Amino acid sequence: MDENIEKKIKRAKAVNYIVFGAFVALAVLVLIFAAVYAYQHDFTTEKWIENPSERVEIVDDLLEEYDLMGYGREELELLLGENDNDLGYFVRGDVSVYYLGPERGLLSIDSEWLVIEFEDGKVSGYEVKID
Repeated sequence: MDENIEKKIKRAKAVNYIVFGAFVALAVLVLIFAAVYAYQHDFTTEKWIENPSERVEIVDDLLEEYDLMGYGREELELLLGENDNDLGYFVRGDVSVYYLGPERGLLSIDSEWLVIEFEDGKVSGYEVKID
């Protein structure tokens, strides 16, 4: 074989290895990012109670994982801790209000709140509201 052709083949193999390595590295980074994102957005009672200003990151997982309808006040407090009714937002009637943090989006002017309504001591409805 011609020496020139051998050099071109070696160079092509080297380029292939570099490109393949870059794709593998990118795939690993994407998997790591996805795992970190999933961990940060998974609801746990501990995260909810210990980081009130970051609840907005995990409230969607909470509402997907738990059907709060029919929960009693005690069950709800075991899951979410004490409510934030003393802050005065959305406290009308028989409700428990939980501060979630700054609203999602680029311009976070307001705050988000989880408002849980009770009827006869059981959760009858809930929604995320912005003040």
